[in-house]
Amino acid sequence: MRTFSIPSCRFAAALAGMAVALTLPLEPGTAATEPKTPESAPPVERTVDFRTDVLPIFEASCFKCHGSTMAMGGLRLHTRSDLLSGGDKGAAVLEGNSAGSRLIHLVAGMDDLKMPLDGEPLSPEQVGVLRTWIDQGAIWPQGADPPAPSRSSSGEGHWAFRPVRQDPPPRIADSDWMRNDIDVFVLRRLLSEGLEPSPEADRSTLIRRLYLDLLGLPPTPAQQERFLSDRRPYAYERLVNRVLSSPHFGERWARHWLDLARYADSDGFEKDNVRPHAWRYREWVIDAYNRDLPYDQFLVEQLAGDLLPDATVEQKTATGVHRNTLTNTEGGVDPEEYRVEQVVDRTDTTGLVFMGLTVGCARCHSHKYDPISHREYYQLFSFFNTGIEKNIPAPLPREQVAYRLASLKWEREHEKLLAALEEQRSELKEKLEGSQDLVLWEKGLDHTPVEWIPLDLSGYAAAGGAEFSEDDTGALLVSGNNPRKDRDTLVANIELR
Repeated sequence: MRTFSIPSCRFAAALAGMAVALTLPLEPGTAATEPKTPESAPPVERTVDFRTDVLPIFEASCFKCHGSTMAMGGLRLHTRSDLLSGGDKGAAVLEGNSAGSRLIHLVAGMDDLKMPLDGEPLSPEQVGVLRTWIDQGAIWPQGADPPAPSRSSSGEGHWAFRPVRQDPPPRIADSDWMRNDIDVFVLRRLLSEGLEPSPEADRSTLIRRLYLDLLGLPPTPAQQERFLSDRRPYAYERLVNRVLSSPHFGERWARHWLDLARYADSDGFEKDNVRPHAWRYREWVIDAYNRDLPYDQFLVEQLAGDLLPDATVEQKTATGVHRNTLTNTEGGVDPEEYRVEQVVDRTDTTGLVFMGLTVGCARCHSHKYDPISHREYYQLFSFFNTGIEKNIPAPLPREQVAYRLASLKWEREHEKLLAALEEQRSELKEKLEGSQDLVLWEKGLDHTPVEWIPLDLSGYAAAGGAEFSEDDTGALLVSGNNPRKDRDTLVANIELR
């Protein structure tokens, strides 16, 4: 029976909790150093309004580096959740505690850095306004978020976070060329470029294009002749259905996903050991294409197939997507170093392939244009860091049938042997009960305990230079040069008994 290695990980929890993890603030106690008070900027003696007092300060001095399109140090101040989440160094604002808020330390010049880095520093009155606003609970009214740029590359403005929607076909003057809604979009683009649709291809060209696109190979002469001679209505639709039902369709199109999943039949690196059962994941992807598995299920089974209720062998095999990492088995490598590299690979692959995010830069630092910060990257990393790689039985369906049949046959034969053995035991017991031969044999057994006698050594030597000595109990001790391979000679007087 084959075994297939998969990481038994809480990937479902990773994705389900990511929305929380990406806005999870650090504990308040980790955000600031000892409370300080900027004596030169006392709080103002009035109620501070966010829209009229605080937002203008943020817009004039902060959003250039910590707004919706840039997050230096992993910190954004564009929304209240961003503000409270903080940046790479922890929370920026502690509600009700301006003296312990890192934001105040920075704008008041009480830290190694003074914000803003460029431009005029905040006046004592502006710092006092921010202090009062924080001490009063950092109230940020609903709907007070400043408008985000239309092409924002952060937060919900990033294209990866936008939900998929179906745009209605554009309105175009009637044309005999259009046959479906896709044609409408194509024609609109052609017209915008000043082009006209090409004439319809002949049937020989159509079948060749179809086969090359869906299967990657041209049709055979017999397949082409069959289509050319089929003059019935919907002949082309029937051809498409036949090609889609070919197992080679999955082989052709699974290749694109396997490239994204960095599929390989060997480990890579110096030894490049063969992965004898890696093809099980490859076959799962091909089969998913051929049976038209819905895309959401396609993703779920790869990320959390082992966590689904009553998970099948195939669903567990699907999670092999995260076992396609490079594996270094070279002598002298640090196993923990390459385990971490594999976790990084899984984190980056999940971000890029499953979420459409290039999160790799955040491994080393927060990138000003990326929606994922350095700290958020390792919050996601921590989910994958708990994975335990293990081997599971992963037989093919035909192998499972063969195994069950073989098991039934073995059980029948085994039961026969057990019955014959029990019959022999019963017969032997009847013969021995009351037998004088058994009684005499038992009396003749020697039950005297074995006596162990220490050797009487008269000499010893080691070819490798080791030194021997005896302690008070007569035990022989070895010291000095003790190579891994040595030849010792012991001489003893033995009295045979």
